[in-house]
Amino acid sequence: MASISRDALKAVLHHDSAKLRCDFEVGEVEYISAGIYYDEFFSRFLIPNKPCVFGPHITREWRAVQEWVMEDGRPNFDFLAQNFGDAVVPVADCKMVEYSAQPKSDMQLAEYLHYWEQLNEDVRENTSCLYLKDWHFKKSFPDYKAYRTPVFFTSDWMNEYWDKRPGQTSDDYRFVYMGPKGSWTPFHADVFRSYSWSANVCGRKRWLLYPPGQEDCLRDVLGNLVYDATSPELHNPNKYPDYHKACKPFEVIQEPGEVIFVPSGWHHQVFNIEDTISINHNWLNGCNLDITWAFLQQELALVKKSISDCRDMEGWDLQCQMIMKANTGIDYPEFLQLLWTVAEPRLDQLRLYSESSRKCSNSRHSKPDKPLDRSKRSQELHGLNTRLSSGNPERTVESTVSGEILKPSSVEDSRGTVELEGQSSHCARGAGRILSNTDETATPSDMDRATNDHTGSADPNQPSSPCSEECTCICDSDTTSRWSTVWHMIFDLCRIGMILESLRENEDFCRLETGSLCVDPQQVIGEIICVTEGLV
Repeated sequence: MASISRDALKAVLHHDSAKLRCDFEVGEVEYISAGIYYDEFFSRFLIPNKPCVFGPHITREWRAVQEWVMEDGRPNFDFLAQNFGDAVVPVADCKMVEYSAQPKSDMQLAEYLHYWEQLNEDVRENTSCLYLKDWHFKKSFPDYKAYRTPVFFTSDWMNEYWDKRPGQTSDDYRFVYMGPKGSWTPFHADVFRSYSWSANVCGRKRWLLYPPGQEDCLRDVLGNLVYDATSPELHNPNKYPDYHKACKPFEVIQEPGEVIFVPSGWHHQVFNIEDTISINHNWLNGCNLDITWAFLQQELALVKKSISDCRDMEGWDLQCQMIMKANTGIDYPEFLQLLWTVAEPRLDQLRLYSESSRKCSNSRHSKPDKPLDRSKRSQELHGLNTRLSSGNPERTVESTVSGEILKPSSVEDSRGTVELEGQSSHCARGAGRILSNTDETATPSDMDRATNDHTGSADPNQPSSPCSEECTCICDSDTTSRWSTVWHMIFDLCRIGMILESLRENEDFCRLETGSLCVDPQQVIGEIICVTEGLV
């Protein structure tokens, strides 16, 4: 198990993020068939931006796996039609191309399932190949708990933000895909250059993945990205002059139940090699925020170039922002809104922690215990010293995961649970408890509700509380528990602060009218410095 100390966190925060990411040579995508701690995933995959595949042990107990799949592994068309058949779903035709994309139309799910059932086995003989894509299933059926987000992917700022947007009825970045053998997705990188994860409920997929930068070798002489990364045209040097420089792609065959982690900025192409249903999320957090910000700057530069002949026109900067938002889904003011939506509750919680600690310190007439640098307790920094393992399904706990809150829920076995090792830093007074994965994107507003009702033997290696036994504030008996949560919030806020500093120095951002901004970046930077001062 990897251990991440406070010093390691400081090293991550104060170094160029790009230098912490791996340069990849052709090799194998790592397969995780057994237990892994969250810290290890953070250190080995999130920070270096490296892909991996989890085995089916983390999806086997999902409701979708149990109810959407027949015993022979094929989709359960009858169940899907009976329970969701009236839903209107987006469907792409894989045999057509419009503006370098597969054209989409809407269908009722029941109609699409009927088409799928009647489809000829040989896709080449069919006039169309329809692929249900980007269905906001969770938004459409919020009470049907089809799955639980694997714990490794729960620090999800994108969906945290979009869930809080007022008046939103369909926008989030949680999707269900369904498609027959032969359906596929063209060569692309994910929205905002975010992370993604994709779980096969049933069926098999073939993935071709290219590390960031390699996509430039797959551009034609006009700079257009290739539509199909397997096209014979790529071997034509007159059309694709740099293709010979491209590395061999990472190739993954994803089996039923497996979950693939696709890092930020990795272009990829995906084929369904059997009838397949998958669940997918796009997400970002402090580990890849700089990649998203760099992408937005590149997109705006392209927009400015495309309408440079209108530069002298009044409102040109605003027009550029509008076009960028139409192309990418976000502009600079909304990007700032996302950062503030994530930062605000974390700032509030750190203030609460500081005030609570001060009161407890005053009640004891002494300073609170200084947190120890316990590298062996990696959850002190990244919030979940966990590994996938078998557990007691009758035990529950409330705990934080990478700055997010996991609410009490029934615990599954090794196929969908995580185990807190000993007295977890996120389990106040709860030694050896079990925590299940959850699909709830929670925020720090619920932090530290685990109080005296969590029983369990205390860890003699942990520092004692600075509070009296009667104290019911945030300073519970496990000092490490408090600090593990603090490290998460500090990590998030420091990453946000770095991007806000870059925003303030950005000429295009500075030309925006202040009235279009939700908050003054300098004010937020000052608040971040204030609450984290002396801790980092």
